[in-house]
Amino acid sequence: MPDSSTSKSNALQKDSVVELPKEFESSAWLCSERAGALADVQLTGAAVTGLVVGGAIAAAIGAVVGASADGLRSGIRKLRTKRRLWWNGDQFAINSGVGVGTDHGGRSQFCLTVRIAPSRRLHDGFELDVDAVDRWITKTFADAGLQVDASNPREIIRYLPTSGQIGESIMVTVIPSGSIEYLQPLSHFIGPDGKAGLDLAVIARYIHCVARSVEAGGLRPIFDERRWSRHRVDWRVSISPTISAPTATGGRSSLPWSSLSFPGRGPSRRAARQNPPMTSAGFGFSRLTNVPQSTTAAAVTTIVARAFLEESGYVGLDNCVSDLLIGLDSELDGVTGTIPPG
Repeated sequence: MPDSSTSKSNALQKDSVVELPKEFESSAWLCSERAGALADVQLTGAAVTGLVVGGAIAAAIGAVVGASADGLRSGIRKLRTKRRLWWNGDQFAINSGVGVGTDHGGRSQFCLTVRIAPSRRLHDGFELDVDAVDRWITKTFADAGLQVDASNPREIIRYLPTSGQIGESIMVTVIPSGSIEYLQPLSHFIGPDGKAGLDLAVIARYIHCVARSVEAGGLRPIFDERRWSRHRVDWRVSISPTISAPTATGGRSSLPWSSLSFPGRGPSRRAARQNPPMTSAGFGFSRLTNVPQSTTAAAVTTIVARAFLEESGYVGLDNCVSDLLIGLDSELDGVTGTIPPG
């Protein structure tokens, strides 16, 4: 039989297990859930904080990379611009020329204007070499009897004949930007119809002489040779469309040229109601911008003559231009200056 003391101990252990009321069980469960939720919230907050910090770092890196990319793109654009200016020039000098020969409207003679300039701007602080300018003008325009009319290498160097007048006589000007402008009055004839005409052969000889001097490197000593030798040149050639002529009543009126004489075969035909062209950009300027100094005189003369004839309404130019160029070089070989004899 079981011991009475053992029975009492078992009964006492059974009695020590106390059953809690239902409300206490639910409270304990709620506390447990809240603790878990709090832990979840803490974990979630840490995750959000990590995301925010990581996002900020990523954004900062992205901004740096974006800025670097923008800077790279900007740098590439600048390099492309510099490359374009290097190859194509900025046309600063040709557009900042003296501009004396671009109008001619109120003058008594038709005028040819030839302007030449380096395609790219010369370096800051550049000054003209006065002696080099004098040597070039004396050699190229020897027959014109030019004298120094004004000489300031920081402003302008100008040559005129001894008794010449600005705008009415042959004139050569050079300015510090590198622009050289040659103004040549043109004689004209009056046809049976009473209208003015020009001699294309005379115009071509003037242009050809200057172009031969440039082709031979005549301009390089005028400027810093190391820099100038890398420069290409821009050409602008124009011819005044009208002159101021006296009228029967004693006044003056504008008289355009209306015809051309040719040294050989002429163009096939001309537009019936064509006015003389008026251009400030120059004849054939698109093909005479940023060209090598070594461009042949024949090429320069051909481009100008063809553009001049086309803009004057002439068509069928091949034979005309071919005959115009025949013998130009041989004709000018013995000529010392820009104004050929005859």
